[in-house]
Amino acid sequence: MAIKFKDFLLKFNNIDQILDLYLDRKERSLDIYLLLSAPFELDKLKTFYEELNKEYVNSMLLAVNVFFEIPKDKYQTHMMLDYFSFVINNLRGRFLAFNSFKTEYQNYTFTTFVDKDSKHLEGYLPQLKDYFMTYGFKELKFNVEISDDIKETSQLILEQKATNQVKNTVILDDKEKKDVNIGRFKYSRNIKDDPVSIKEIPVTQLDLERYENTHGFPSFVIEGEIFECEIKKLTNFHLATFKVTDQTDSIVVKRFLRKQEEIDEIAKLKNGDVIKVSGKAQFDNFLKDMVLMADVINYVKKASKKETVDLALEKRIELHCHTKMSNMDGICDASDYIKQAVKWGHKAIAFTDHSGVYAFPEINKTCKG
Repeated sequence: MAIKFKDFLLKFNNIDQILDLYLDRKERSLDIYLLLSAPFELDKLKTFYEELNKEYVNSMLLAVNVFFEIPKDKYQTHMMLDYFSFVINNLRGRFLAFNSFKTEYQNYTFTTFVDKDSKHLEGYLPQLKDYFMTYGFKELKFNVEISDDIKETSQLILEQKATNQVKNTVILDDKEKKDVNIGRFKYSRNIKDDPVSIKEIPVTQLDLERYENTHGFPSFVIEGEIFECEIKKLTNFHLATFKVTDQTDSIVVKRFLRKQEEIDEIAKLKNGDVIKVSGKAQFDNFLKDMVLMADVINYVKKASKKETVDLALEKRIELHCHTKMSNMDGICDASDYIKQAVKWGHKAIAFTDHSGVYAFPEINKTCKG
């Protein structure tokens, strides 16, 4: 294996020598320490790791860990900022906050210029330094400096909220709003706080961390219509999942259910029902998206929506329309489109499905009917 490994290293001309090898038989892992004449180009670094794992990681050797060492005078200035972005994106999570600010590299030092609200990023620098050391950069320094030219995160959030003044998230007539009664399930308390627009909830992990830094606990109250719901039985409890929209945005709402009474109550909810939810926003690693973990769910009687009408004197004719027969493109049946066109007073509609008019039987049947 040693000869084969040496041949493998010869494919990369910036590897000068093997400094050390350590085989952990208990963990079935191999640590390799290499001296480099220059840093890897990032695309070649990716190739190095892919070929290394493909060649040597197997049932006998579960992991190969590589540690580089690069002489300080061999650091490539033009590559350092690329490495900085590469490391930040690999660390992910809270470190992604660095991507929101300008970072400069000079004299073996990275300096990130932040606003006053982001001074806490200094606490991440030791781990950032350790991660760079695994790539051979042991002589680097990292600084965070406050710049008065950068608007504070808290101010940016306030400005964004000022532009989003939509408080009533379900489209209702004034009369209908008075008739809607907010109820609550037998096993939940009543939500008294006013709902916010769903689009005010942070979208990414970085947005969430910024919110927590300036506002604290990310608790939100929303009100919207269910357009997809599911209750799944797991080992020790049930998981209720709802997709909710308030016409400004949509979000997935989740709640763990343990009591049978609560399961029975939640099971009564269906598509089209309007609910008011209080809960914590958090990034779901399974969905790779922000979700609202519900503490309390209140039922709001189903509200009728304003219907879109076509009041034009001269009606248009839609000349580009895909049905479900256009895979991954159309979302409605041909009959739905035809009925809506008739309702709006349109005299014709053109279906332009991919590769052929596969919806013709349904079109013919609906038109004759």
